[in-house]
Parts: sequence; structure tokens; C-alpha cells
Amino acid sequence: WADTAQSRIAEIEAELSTVTEERDGLNGRLQEMESSAKAAEQNSEANESESVNLKEQVAALTLERDNLRSQLNESSSGGEEPKSMNEESQAMIGKLQEQNASLTSERDGLQSNLNDFQQWADTAQSRIAEIEAELSKVTHERDAVQASLEEMKALPATDSFVIKQSEELMRKDEEIN
Repeated sequence: WADTAQSRIAEIEAELSTVTEERDGLNGRLQEMESSAKAAEQNSEANESESVNLKEQVAALTLERDNLRSQLNESSSGGEEPKSMNEESQAMIGKLQEQNASLTSERDGLQSNLNDFQQWADTAQSRIAEIEAELSKVTHERDAVQASLEEMKALPATDSFVIKQSEELMRKDEEIN
């Protein structure tokens, strides 16, 4: 009987070790994902700042274009120089609008990645909590079996007593499993 109890303790300790390793691995992965999420969030903030700057440049160029159009309309000579400047401004505005669209798309992609990372981190935290609860349960079971074994060792070794205690431990073992 003592061999069975020792064997059960060894099994519980092995399971405890496995669960602890899984928990530690998940904690490591969670830390890596949190670092990645922070980096993605910082990159997203930088892109948003650049997007705001580009929008301001587009607004300034739009104002400049409107002023040039106004000057062109006022000018009676209608020479080629104002027209050329207007075309350059239009080209610059088009470029800035393309860059703005590209940066907005990149920011949205990074935000999506950040959301995915945060969802994964929440899932990992939940799994870690489950593993820790299981670890606590297995540890408690192991301690109970060890305490029972110690009680058995301390009691007199009569056949009826040993049979009664063996039946009790077998019943507890069945409950655990």
C-alpha cells in the first residue's frame, strides 16, 4: 500500500512539474507578446503623429493653391509662370495625399495587430490562471496523500487497521481521479 501511495505522490509531483513548466512557458510568451504590443502601439502613435503633420501640410498647400488661383484670376496678363506654380502645388498635394493614405492604412494595420496581441495576451492570462488553479489543486491533493501516508506510518500495523486505511485511501484515490 505504501508503494501505491508513494507512486501516486510521484505521479502528482510529475504532473505538478509539467503544469509549472507550462505556466512558466506561457508567462514567457505573454511577456514577449506584451513587448511586441507596446512596440506596435508606439509605432502606431508615431504614424498617427506623422499623419497629422501630413494633413497640416496638405491644408497649407491647399491654402497656397487657393491663393495662387486667386492671384491667377486677378492677373490680367495670364502668363505661364503662375500656371506652372499651380501645377507644381497640385502635384505636391497629390503626393502628400497618397502618403497620408498610405500612413493611415499602415496605422490601421498596426492597430489591428495590437488588438490581436491584446486578445492573445488576455487568452494567455486566462490559461495561466487555469493552470495555477490546477497546480494548486494538485499540490493540495499531493499534500493530503503525503499526510495520510505519514499517519499510516505512525499507526500500529494491525491487519484490520491496514485494510480499513487501505480501503479509505483507495476511496480517496478514486475521488481524486
